[in-house]
Formats: sequence, structure tokens, C-alpha cells
Amino acid sequence: GNLTYISNEGVNCLQSHPLTAALARRSCGILCAMQIPYTYWPAKEGGYIGYWNDYPDYLTEGDTLAELRDMLRDLRDGINVMVSEGEIPSAMPCRSGVMELS
Repeated sequence: GNLTYISNEGVNCLQSHPLTAALARRSCGILCAMQIPYTYWPAKEGGYIGYWNDYPDYLTEGDTLAELRDMLRDLRDGINVMVSEGEIPSAMPCRSGVMELS
């Protein structure tokens, strides 16, 4: 299947953990939601599979795109708990590049 990437500017980016969103609102001085990119694709057996780009090892799925977004929100809450309890490290910014395959 085709891999679909929703950019930071995409309408389909989701709001982060409430604490992070509160900090974002405070830092910009107006009510605004933090946008976090995610990747998703159609599953062979139907529905969609997706993950947060800063935590690609943690996949979730939904029967519809709306359900996938709900599952991604739940996943983000779980990731935030695991980070706060020290079970997994906080996401580090990644560098990306392009290489030619021959």
C-alpha cells in the first residue's frame, strides 16, 4: 500500500497531551493546538494502520480513518504516561535525508 504522510500543517494532525497543548497555548498567547505529524496506510485486511512519526515503534489501527485518529489519540496518551514514568525516552528530533537506490 501507499504510505501517506500528514505534515505539520495538515488538517489531520492531532492535538497532543493536554499538558503539552496547555504549554503551547501559553507560549503563543492564544488558544492553539499543538500539531503532531503521523503516518498511516490502508491495511490489507481493511481499515488503517498508523503511528506517530516521533514514535514509529508503536502502531495502532482503526476500521475507519476517524477511528484510527481516535486510536492515535489514545496511543499518544499512553506514550505520554510511559514517558512520564521513565519507561520509554522522550522523542528526540530526527534528521532525515534522501538517498538514491541503484
